[in-house]
Amino acid sequence: MPEPGEDARTRRRRRRRADAREEILEAAWQIADEEGIGAVAVSEVARRVGMRAPSLYNYFPSKQAIVDAMFAQGATEFRETMKAPLDARGRRESVRALAFRFLDFALARPARFELLFHRPVPGFFPSEAAFAPALEADAVVSGRLVDAGLGDPVIQAYARASITGVANQQIANQLDPQFNIEMVDASVDVVLAMADRRRRARSA
Repeated sequence: MPEPGEDARTRRRRRRRADAREEILEAAWQIADEEGIGAVAVSEVARRVGMRAPSLYNYFPSKQAIVDAMFAQGATEFRETMKAPLDARGRRESVRALAFRFLDFALARPARFELLFHRPVPGFFPSEAAFAPALEADAVVSGRLVDAGLGDPVIQAYARASITGVANQQIANQLDPQFNIEMVDASVDVVLAMADRRRRARSA
């Protein structure tokens, strides 16, 4: 949106800068999709957008800044994916649908998944602004698990670890899709059984 009092020339300059930043990020994601997040390098990003590396620093002051902007984009996509309505009823089907929603995101966006759920860039930690949509996505997931009767923090942590492990196995080994379904179903059953067992133990 135009800033108050901004003239046409300033708006065009700001738009060109935003377009250049977007082109840089698209090139960075191309590299990440081809070779992994760790392969993103300022020199290669600059080459792909037809810049010299020093010119690219006018838009992003460092590789860390590029990765931070990528994290913000990936986290925003993940948040919107997890916020979308789930067509499911009942405890098991709700948890199962949530697990498949997560798995579908990971398999469709493996570079995003790698950046959000691994530590592929040594020394990188997302800025507060970049991390905010990831926290919002986590709150959505947590709320849906609570709605399914899985409010126990240990169970929530195990559920996340379980489905993340399924995603890691599929991305690393390109397993048969039917095996994915079986692994998700098994993971959901184990999570629900653990939740029931812990609930009974507390009641006793």
